[in-house]
Amino acid sequence: MVDGFLSSRTELCRKLAASLGKDFSYVSILGCDVRSSAVRAGKNTTSVDELPETDRGFVIKMHDGKCFYEYSLDDIDPEIEELAAKIIKETRLYPALAGRCIAPEALEDAPLDRDYERETDLAEYDDSALLGFARSVKDEILARDERIVNAMCLIRKMEVSKIFISANRRLTQHYAYVNGYAVAVMRDGDRMVQARECADSHLMKNVMELLPGKIGRLTEKASRLLAAKPIK
Repeated sequence: MVDGFLSSRTELCRKLAASLGKDFSYVSILGCDVRSSAVRAGKNTTSVDELPETDRGFVIKMHDGKCFYEYSLDDIDPEIEELAAKIIKETRLYPALAGRCIAPEALEDAPLDRDYERETDLAEYDDSALLGFARSVKDEILARDERIVNAMCLIRKMEVSKIFISANRRLTQHYAYVNGYAVAVMRDGDRMVQARECADSHLMKNVMELLPGKIGRLTEKASRLLAAKPIK
């Protein structure tokens, strides 16, 4: 199910769509709440960081029979009538532009009420558990070959919730995905190479099961790269 933030804004979205519907023939509101972070363990450093993909807000699409308008905002103000008036005022076209509109085809708004949810287990793994896993993978990479001068394990996770509200539709989405990376830096003399192996899934447990099994392939890849000759 969608997260608490979007669930708490669903009724406000309905009221805003209804209020804007007095002035527009079509109104839809898309709400998104994306939480994304990365856990990283290297030979000398560890970190937990929020990723740029983290995002939260709403986009309102409106059609007045002549053209489409879009308006974005961080949150839905509970003072719905005041917010609707503000949106209408700020999206009003200048007269010179209004006369140059090319009327697009209106979007269909057939009745539909549907929820989509994909299984996720992110709530079962806190940052401490993920850091412990990343350190263990990093340590195993370093132990595989004395020529490995640095190693890193990176776990990137993203959890997405969305709602879509219009006069006749209510749709929700909730899904997550995880990317895991194992990296080895190998050196022999003055030659240094980097190799990487990846694992991905919508479940954290799958990535944590798959990634350690790729360490052998990772070190072999690094060794082969170290011995590879440049293409002429």
